[in-house]
Amino acid sequence: MIYTFTTLEHFNTAFCERWLKGFPTEITLKDQNATFKFFTESQTTSLQAKEGHAVHVALYRAVVEDKITDLVLGWTIKPGLVLTPTGAKLIPNPSVIEEKGFTVADNAKEQVIGVTVDVVINGLNAGEPIRAKTDTGASSCSLDAQNVQVTKSQYDDGEIVVFEFRDKRYKTRVKEYQSVKSADGGTQNRPTASFTVECNGKVYDQVEFNLNDRTGMEYDVLLGMNFLSKDTFLIDPQQESVKFVTTQLEQYESLFKAEAILATDNFSNELKEVVDVLTKYPDISFSHIIQKVKADLSHTE
Repeated sequence: MIYTFTTLEHFNTAFCERWLKGFPTEITLKDQNATFKFFTESQTTSLQAKEGHAVHVALYRAVVEDKITDLVLGWTIKPGLVLTPTGAKLIPNPSVIEEKGFTVADNAKEQVIGVTVDVVINGLNAGEPIRAKTDTGASSCSLDAQNVQVTKSQYDDGEIVVFEFRDKRYKTRVKEYQSVKSADGGTQNRPTASFTVECNGKVYDQVEFNLNDRTGMEYDVLLGMNFLSKDTFLIDPQQESVKFVTTQLEQYESLFKAEAILATDNFSNELKEVVDVLTKYPDISFSHIIQKVKADLSHTE
């Protein structure tokens, strides 16, 4: 079902009052100028519902001006998997967190890429695909560039960079400069340029690459997080999956679970402090707190 609402408040009213006639597949909020498409949801079991304070969340995602915004719907769950809507929250600019060992979500299969992927970079290589390496540990993309020369624009509106890629010469506008490690361990300020990139059947504008000498490296193009965060990419090596959204789902579940606990009167001051932290800092989950407690206990033994 596709729904359109003026504001998040209006959607929350319809959601919590059960006015929606079916599970949303797409939600447009006019005040956000965004359309949120269903991305993934919790996998809640009957056993979890029996344990109390169980929640179910559905994640919807929109990309506006190259920035991701999440819309998260939450339900509390009672035994028998009875769901009660509790509200929806907007999470602007969610952090992209990777977690290994999870199966790629069926609804996102079209966004699965491997540790290498063929891309078309507009204006380069005669429009032919270029094999690129994906690297979640790299903050930015890198493009092999030889004989780089930077000159002032004749229109006095910035700088122009001329470089060679695969024995052909190209010219484009300098966007900025990045500090890049050199082979001898030092750093160099390298110019960057923006290109339109086609990957996995989709087109991404304004992808910034640093122009760096990649001689001796296996791939002429490296795709870093400034590109991978433009979409919901799932990197799936041969026998190990990387799923960006798993940890985020756990964090969003913790946020709604904290509110479910606060709605009861049966908790200690210590637990209230934990709930307050989870409510204030959605990037922290119950698993993070358990890990901290275990670490503290190990230091006291």
